[in-house]
Amino acid sequence: AAALTTICVVTGLTLVTFLLGVALPLLPAFLDVTEYIVGIIRSAKDREALYREIESRVGNGDDPITGENLRVWQESLFELRRDTPTVPDFIYKLQRRKNEAAMSSAAAQLSKRARTEGK
Repeated sequence: AAALTTICVVTGLTLVTFLLGVALPLLPAFLDVTEYIVGIIRSAKDREALYREIESRVGNGDDPITGENLRVWQESLFELRRDTPTVPDFIYKLQRRKNEAAMSSAAAQLSKRARTEGK
């Protein structure tokens, strides 16, 4: 509120003029950005929950993994990829090397673990 008042005083606008001329036209963009951020947070939580479910199931040697489990996980992964908001190209390009390194490291660890447990 103080920032709006300051802007109005400095520019000589009335609060109504400022709201109708500046703030109201920006509202749809603000709502889109808010929806985008909420979608990313929700997807991250869903992805983490799926990861924890798969990891606990794989780590539990007492209960075998069934084809039904694999199908459910595959469908969940597909839904996450389909429904997750896309990342802007410039952010993707900034993060690509780090993400590739993390993925390669995780794949190597999983491969090593699978080989040692399979013997």
